[in-house]
Amino acid sequence: MNMPTVMARLRETRPDMVLKVLVILAAVLAPLIVHSPYTLRVLTLAVEYALVVMSYDIMIGHLGVLSLCQNLFWGLGGYVSALLVARAGFPWLSGFLLAGIAAVVMAVVVGIPALTLSYHSFAICTLAFSVSTFIVVRHLDFVGGDTGVFGVPRPEVFGFKLHTSVELYYLILAITLTSAVIIHMILRSRFGRTLAAIKGDEVLAKTIGISPKRLKLYGLMISAFFAGLAGSFHVHLNTIATPTLFDFQYITLFLIMVILGGKGSMWGVALGAVAFTFVPEILRIAQIWRDVIYGVVLLVTIVFLPGGLIQIPERIRALVRRRDATTVTRGQV
Repeated sequence: MNMPTVMARLRETRPDMVLKVLVILAAVLAPLIVHSPYTLRVLTLAVEYALVVMSYDIMIGHLGVLSLCQNLFWGLGGYVSALLVARAGFPWLSGFLLAGIAAVVMAVVVGIPALTLSYHSFAICTLAFSVSTFIVVRHLDFVGGDTGVFGVPRPEVFGFKLHTSVELYYLILAITLTSAVIIHMILRSRFGRTLAAIKGDEVLAKTIGISPKRLKLYGLMISAFFAGLAGSFHVHLNTIATPTLFDFQYITLFLIMVILGGKGSMWGVALGAVAFTFVPEILRIAQIWRDVIYGVVLLVTIVFLPGGLIQIPERIRALVRRRDATTVTRGQV
């Protein structure tokens, strides 16, 4: 295939598809480019948070429901995995999968009463579950109380224990990419289209035989499962599980990532996770002004990119089209 043919094929390719391929390629090659262990660790956290917020966006972006307990599922997954592997001697993979299942059970416990309430009451109810769990865990001796569960081992896959930063990064990258494909398939399925119908007009959805409460519960369960998996990885990465996993700061962080990344867009919320994992770290160089700068960044993003960071490529394309149109107009004159 000659060069003109290759260039023609590239022009026919959707720009957003090319961008997505380049982003995945950059993620795969990141450890070969990033030589700082600290930077690689932050990137590992960013990929983990991307998994959490992609699952969180099922509720916010695709169902239009404000849940404030994603950190509950994330933290519960972490604790279940830590207790099973560190204290009960379960293999890491078993603890990992059971962490997701435990989060699903908790989603049922939260969802059944909460989904009978109105939009705002649902949000308050889920927040109450999250805050209550934080308080209870701190006072449970069998899970370590305030000190948590120490000595959580690193993940072990097919007999190989993963220790290095590069190994742990590739593990969470594989988990996140696999989960992203599954979530994408779910959202593109008939079930996903039904969720979109509920978000669009819940009353109309009821008239055609759709049960919004039941499907919202299913959505919450799916969202919880992937958050639980991410929580399991988190405690094995840090080798400790503490009650701070249930802290309110995390639900705030996840909510910011979803809204400012671009709710309803898997790529948008993943971009938000990466951006708002690195921004606080970059601002450590200006401790005094850190919170002020962080607030300004959030405000500017909300004002100029109300649809989230995912709008940036579209804004660039619009500017290019406008420039080309201006050039053509001037040429005609």
